[in-house]
Amino acid sequence: MLFCTPQRDGGVIQEGCGVTDRGDGEKDKFTDKELLDFLQAQNDKEIYTGKVIFRWSRKKHGWRLQETSRTEAKKDVREAIADAIMKSVKDE
Repeated sequence: MLFCTPQRDGGVIQEGCGVTDRGDGEKDKFTDKELLDFLQAQNDKEIYTGKVIFRWSRKKHGWRLQETSRTEAKKDVREAIADAIMKSVKDE
């Protein structure tokens, strides 16, 4: 398994970055765990705060998983998503 931060070369993300070779020819498919691990690895770099929340856009542009300084933000990506799920269940 290879995970890295995609490098831009003339505005194009280099191919092969983050590709998993399972030996079955399915190099372009990732498991949910691999996808979440990639997001967690980005968060762990703490470029800004290293804390994230799932939130809806105030301007109705959809949703986002956002690195933020908000007090309710979580260090763990999975925890931030789980928190959003729990809040949505309460709102129903």
